[in-house]
Amino acid sequence: MQPKRVIGMCNPLLDMTLFTDSKDILDKHNLREANAIIVNENHPVFHDLLEKTIQTSGGGSALNSMRGLKWMLKDAGQHVDFIGCIGDDEYGKILTKISQDAGISTHFDINPHHQTGCCASIIFNKDRSLVAYVSAAGHYSFDHYQSQEVQDVLNKSDIIYTTGFFTLSSYPSTLAAGQLAAQTNKYFILNLSASFVVEMDNFYNILQYADIVIGNEHESLAVSNKQGWGLSDNREIALKIAQLPKINPSRKRTVIITQGKQSTIVCQDDVVTEYPVPRIDPSLIVDTNGAGDSFVAGYLAGLSYGKPVQTCIDAGHYCAAYCIQGTGIDFKTPSEFDWKPIM
Repeated sequence: MQPKRVIGMCNPLLDMTLFTDSKDILDKHNLREANAIIVNENHPVFHDLLEKTIQTSGGGSALNSMRGLKWMLKDAGQHVDFIGCIGDDEYGKILTKISQDAGISTHFDINPHHQTGCCASIIFNKDRSLVAYVSAAGHYSFDHYQSQEVQDVLNKSDIIYTTGFFTLSSYPSTLAAGQLAAQTNKYFILNLSASFVVEMDNFYNILQYADIVIGNEHESLAVSNKQGWGLSDNREIALKIAQLPKINPSRKRTVIITQGKQSTIVCQDDVVTEYPVPRIDPSLIVDTNGAGDSFVAGYLAGLSYGKPVQTCIDAGHYCAAYCIQGTGIDFKTPSEFDWKPIM
């Protein structure tokens, strides 16, 4: 069975990773562990990082997921596309090469006025604090979305995956993609991405098109607060998110909430189920950065193959576990996930 074609839409960034055994740099810049913020180019954390020993790699939430998706099903002939905006600079060339080396077809909007975006990832005590300078990635143009190249790719895709971050970078493009998915019955999958994202009113205009919503326990709580539900139980929140207004009535919304090492919550057809996360020896965990993006990669791999939800979640857990046992989001060795024959 040929896997479904997937396209990712998000902010492509160059990751700058610092491992530290001290909270000094976090405290200096009022950064929190296990959190993500967006800043401007003058944020002093970038200047501090340039004076330290750092690692660079390709990044950006959905681009990470597309790389992981190809890794999970690399021998299946799956076609994966990605759209986003980069600068006309060396960082952009690096990101393009990383993506193409991973087998992803990129359709970048190249902006000559802004540099390619970057993200500082500060790893302390195996948790990460992300500081993103979106730059060019935040200037994806609707003209590029409407181009024949992008429209051809979207029309050929079966699954459109985007993030809350992209709703801030190109709201018209994200909205149009949701509308296209509803009109053609494609899967439209939306990641909550960060607590500050779901506090935006416009975000819920996009969510009404989502067939599948994915987020973590912090983001789901932020949705509950924004909606005024007063709920703290993620099982109850998942059900409430699933029942928010939905444009395409052909399928009920599925909601997935990850909770780190705690069970993953899935609300499907208004039934809430918990899927235990396989235990990993804490001594093997190197870096939790990218765990959520990698979970999405595994889940999308199962979905593209038409697998049942149990297998999709298992694949998500596998990919996330692989990611956190290495440095950064780097799929160096072949996936050993056992894809049983499709019935």
